[in-house]
Amino acid sequence: MEFIMDRMVMLERWLKDLSKYDHYIYSPEFKIFTRSTKADVDKELKELPLLKPMIILEKYRLNFKNIDHNVTHQQVGRFKEALSVYQQFLKKAINQMEKQQKTLEHLKSTREKELKWQPKLLRNFMKFEKTSMNFYADGQP
Repeated sequence: MEFIMDRMVMLERWLKDLSKYDHYIYSPEFKIFTRSTKADVDKELKELPLLKPMIILEKYRLNFKNIDHNVTHQQVGRFKEALSVYQQFLKKAINQMEKQQKTLEHLKSTREKELKWQPKLLRNFMKFEKTSMNFYADGQP
């Protein structure tokens, strides 16, 4: 239940941040996501007509007015290089995260086994303690 509440708070925060941008709020995709009464939102989204590249470009131009269109080839090259470096970093990070995920899955499995056997172990310790107490108190097993 706590997980669901956390997700609800994060979704609400994300929607508030998104509401600052009219082009998101009035987009057909967002309207379907937030206002659909149907159970299968993915199906509705896939039914939307595909936009032609020029329409997408025009939407970007209208909504991102502060972008400098007079970028030199040298600047584009630097941007591409920076993106390439970042992409390499992400590949390494993803690899490390996958390794960590496997480790955590193993730890989870080990912990579940431990929790499964812990009550039996405690019962055996208590049985041993009772037997030992009887033996040493009475001198008999």
